[in-house]
Amino acid sequence: MAVVNLKSGTLTDLDADPYGKSDPGISRAPVLIMQESVSITSGDTAASTYRFIRVRSNWLFVGQTLESTDCMTAEGRVDVGLFTINGGAVIDANCLMDGVDNSDAYVHTNAGTVSAYGALGHVELAGLDGDLKRFWQLAGESSDPRLEYDIVATITDEDADANGTMLYTLLYTEKGAAT
Repeated sequence: MAVVNLKSGTLTDLDADPYGKSDPGISRAPVLIMQESVSITSGDTAASTYRFIRVRSNWLFVGQTLESTDCMTAEGRVDVGLFTINGGAVIDANCLMDGVDNSDAYVHTNAGTVSAYGALGHVELAGLDGDLKRFWQLAGESSDPRLEYDIVATITDEDADANGTMLYTLLYTEKGAAT
């Protein structure tokens, strides 16, 4: 084994003489955070939806967390996806999270990976393959429609059996080029 000293492609390009080709926009773009919560009431049934945050189609998704208090049974699952605004229709109900166990949930996702804690184990994320994507790409569009989307959680299989709260945190950037 040998000691190695490695640099990312962006840093390699930035250190090059003459100045490299990398677009530093993504590596130097400020990461912004939005966080909202919704109340869940005992008796909310499967297919109930909870709208958290409105995003622009050209924003770049960086990561997310979903936390909840004990408001669902051990089998309670939710999807998180994109819907049209103002109470509109589903675009892709599970493009951000697919079948996440919501009983005492704490799920942290970072651009394609999910680390779940407590009773959650490991959860795969639908629609993300590790590349940073704009919300219009996550919505399945072929180009930016210059719209806004609502990020919505949907109960998929079990009714809420206690009152509680779901807290959604979004990490995103408005600048930089998607890879």
